[in-house]
Amino acid sequence: MRLKYQAGQVWTYRTRPGEKGSRLTIVKIEPYGGGTAVHVYISGVAIVNPAAPKGKSTFISHMPFTEEAIDKSVLQLVDQSEQLPRFEEGYATWKEQADQGKAGVFNVSVAEAIEGVAGAFKGNRRTANRR
Repeated sequence: MRLKYQAGQVWTYRTRPGEKGSRLTIVKIEPYGGGTAVHVYISGVAIVNPAAPKGKSTFISHMPFTEEAIDKSVLQLVDQSEQLPRFEEGYATWKEQADQGKAGVFNVSVAEAIEGVAGAFKGNRRTANRR
């Protein structure tokens, strides 16, 4: 059986305003909660982050999504890379929390999840839906 998504795929997606050049890279796919978790690395974002160099994050190293959330977000496959971006640290943290039932996967669009992350950095307690 061939999977719809594969590690190394780079996609355009429905981005937040002003981030048209942003891309998502599939970094890992695995079974999760009766479905599939699609783990992605996001490049080309602009998130205010006091801890980041110059006060702004331009990438998110790891975000886990349902396959359905990826389906409603991606637009076009633009590349297939053998070299994955560095996501392992973020994934390991998520995996440890997920195994304890303390973390899930996003079931909203990629843009909505990024907005939730950006809001968290601003001190906004509203976060994106996770399952």
